[in-house]
Amino acid sequence: MTFTFLSTIATLAGILSLALALVLLQRLRVQHREIEVVSTLFWQAAVKETRARVFIKEFRHWPAWLLLVLIASALWVLLAGPRWSGNDQMQHVVLLDGSISDPSVSNSDLALATEKASKLPIMNREIIHAGPRLETLLRPGEPVQLAQLRWEAKRIPSSTGLEWALDALSSRVAADQPLTVHVIGDAEFDDRFLDGLPAELTVYRIDRGPRPEKPLLRSLGLSSASSGVWQNVDVLFSPENADAFQITDLELTLDTQPIANRVVSTNDGNYIVEGVPARGGIFRLSYQNSQVGALTLPKREPIKILFESTTPKTLKDLVLLDPACIEVTTDADLVVGPSDQADLCLVSDAEAAFQIDTEIEDAESALNSLIDELALRQIDATGLAEQSGRVVDVRVAVADSRRISLWRNLFTSTYNFQQSRACPIFVARSIRWLAGQPELVPWAEQGMRLPEARPVFDRISGSTAQTNDGRNLQVTRLTRPTQIQGLLADSPSSSVVAGVGVAAWIGAFAILLLLAEWTLFQKGRMP
Repeated sequence: MTFTFLSTIATLAGILSLALALVLLQRLRVQHREIEVVSTLFWQAAVKETRARVFIKEFRHWPAWLLLVLIASALWVLLAGPRWSGNDQMQHVVLLDGSISDPSVSNSDLALATEKASKLPIMNREIIHAGPRLETLLRPGEPVQLAQLRWEAKRIPSSTGLEWALDALSSRVAADQPLTVHVIGDAEFDDRFLDGLPAELTVYRIDRGPRPEKPLLRSLGLSSASSGVWQNVDVLFSPENADAFQITDLELTLDTQPIANRVVSTNDGNYIVEGVPARGGIFRLSYQNSQVGALTLPKREPIKILFESTTPKTLKDLVLLDPACIEVTTDADLVVGPSDQADLCLVSDAEAAFQIDTEIEDAESALNSLIDELALRQIDATGLAEQSGRVVDVRVAVADSRRISLWRNLFTSTYNFQQSRACPIFVARSIRWLAGQPELVPWAEQGMRLPEARPVFDRISGSTAQTNDGRNLQVTRLTRPTQIQGLLADSPSSSVVAGVGVAAWIGAFAILLLLAEWTLFQKGRMP
């Protein structure tokens, strides 16, 4: 046992001093008692029996003295701040996984954390929530109810895992300050990372125990709406256990507002929510009042096109074939025509066949990416060169804004470009690129939010699911990346009394001794 406020020698010296002081007090103590004698013949013997003690006489009432020494020693030890040299120096942190987005699961995890903390030494325990940053919900010495009060604040789910949190906590440990972390959550740890932690840091995982079964999603993705409405998307999801899934227990919300869109099933057990408005809102799926999936939808606004008067009708029709485009006369996003102000500019055959102005400073790398993005590889450049008698080339230049210039005669009977399969693809992609419309992010990963507007999503897609009408929807299974998974041992169970420190036990012992002394005194058994 060690002491916080006094050294061991000072504590023992204090106990010895208290014992000696009680000996002196026991010698000097005078207690008057009334004694009834049956005859005056016995008064001298009664006086002798009850007279004040003197130092040279025999010390009496050893049990009473020992009881007082025990009481005084217990109180003195409490003032010294006792603690066991082993377990009481071990610090404990209950670490909550902040990537849990389901409120019901996170609330039950908090209840489990407070239950675990209540069984740990009160001065050596903490509860920390690993969200976007480490947030302390319970500090040493505080009652566990404070963790619940601090939890009432709005939680922000995080998808950064827990390795960074353990790395931050490892800075606390030292040779004489070991730390035990009890993890609550499903976060995985790389075995190589666990091997690199300090020897004084021990990591356990708290067993959540059996949980009510709910149909987890195997896949979640989206595509353009089958209705052709540009401002809508279709959402596909696949229950892990399709046999147990009941569509009547499904609830759909968009920005916390319930929606009643049509849900159809496919031949392979998938489900499609049709016609969900793509306004950048958060689409959530709940099953039996528990959230099982969510993603952020793209924001798809119509592209407003202004056509100049001399624009070929063929080009105009091709542009308006895209459901994303609408024709306007004012306040346009893009201008199509032969003027210098046009975004899709029609030029004479004396110019380059395709001239692309881009804000990317590296023109060569921009050319390599734009050839595929604008479907330029599908154009029959050899055939056009034979018809025009000129070299058909693609030039890229750096400019402040995007612009595409191409031959006007490509959309007349002079060339057969407008009859080719590449023509409508090139026109549609050119309009989308000029308008800066992001590509549709067609899938979701567990714990990740889809961006509302982003041209490139730098993660590989998963599998592809086909709808009944032949459309392909890219999805990904809702699993985490493959890694060398490190196994965490289960957190050791603790009894209810484990959280009571040695000081509390000594205090309870002192109180029992005081009660015993008072009882004996009331019964006249204490001198």
